[in-house]
Amino acid sequence: GELVGRWGRLDAVVHNAIYMPLITFDATTPEEWSRQLDVGLGGMFNCTHAAWEQLKAQGGGHVIGIASGSSFRGFKEEIAYCTIKHGVEGFAKALSLEAVDHNIAINTIGPGATIKPTRMTWDEYEQAPAELRATWADPVELGRAWVWLASQPPARINGYRLDGATIVDT
Repeated sequence: GELVGRWGRLDAVVHNAIYMPLITFDATTPEEWSRQLDVGLGGMFNCTHAAWEQLKAQGGGHVIGIASGSSFRGFKEEIAYCTIKHGVEGFAKALSLEAVDHNIAINTIGPGATIKPTRMTWDEYEQAPAELRATWADPVELGRAWVWLASQPPARINGYRLDGATIVDT
């Protein structure tokens, strides 16, 4: 509504919401499980659903989900997170088959490089040795990959998982 009124169209939406408490399976209650899935996987659906009619009406656009190493691996104390990231990949692959008829690209992008560990706070990051911080990709630099993907014609890339570092390093 307001966004399209101001800018005239909606070219891309990025689903980046996550709730990730890093807890064991034993500590995961059914309510906790539902909350995590509602934010991470339900959010991908809601983000896409909210933009869908506008994207169709204007002749196309992009929906981009955030991928992760957890999209294809498992990690301890990330049961729901890994499930969500696997689900986001499946969502993008399946919906891309329907979206192609509307010139809407549904893709995911992960960092594709080592980033600051999830468990590390930004304060801890600032206190880490510079040599260690230098081994982690800059999230701002990686953000260029999302901009690049959103600038592509939707028919060009649809139904893929991309790695940000590969895109910004080429």
